[in-house]
Amino acid sequence: MYPYPLDSIALIFEDSERGNRLVQQYFGAMRWCKEGGKEEVTVHKHLMAKKHLEPGLEVADFIVNTAGRHVRHAVMTGNREPNDFFNVTFRSVSQLLTSYLEITAGKLTPANTPS
Repeated sequence: MYPYPLDSIALIFEDSERGNRLVQQYFGAMRWCKEGGKEEVTVHKHLMAKKHLEPGLEVADFIVNTAGRHVRHAVMTGNREPNDFFNVTFRSVSQLLTSYLEITAGKLTPANTPS
C-alpha cells in the first residue's frame, strides 16, 4: 500500500511559548505502533525555531492551516467534501504527494504496553 516501509516518524514542531506546552501535552508520551499494534515505530520529536526559516517548516505551516480550514469547514457545515481552497491547493498535484491518514480515534494505553 505504501511505497516505502515505515520504520520511524519524525515530528518537527514550531518552537513557540504556547505551542511547546501543547506539544508536550498531546505528543509527549505518544507512542506509535504499526497496524495490528504489535510493532512499535520509533518517533523522533523535535522543536525548531521559526527564525531558521526552514522551508519544510513553512510548507508544513501552510499544509496545517489548509487542513485546519478543511476540518473547520466540515465541522461547521457537516460537509466532509473539500472546500474550494482545499481543492485548488491539493487536487492539482499527484495523489501520492497529497495522500494522508485520517485519524478518527486514539486509545490511551498504560506505558510499556503495546496498543
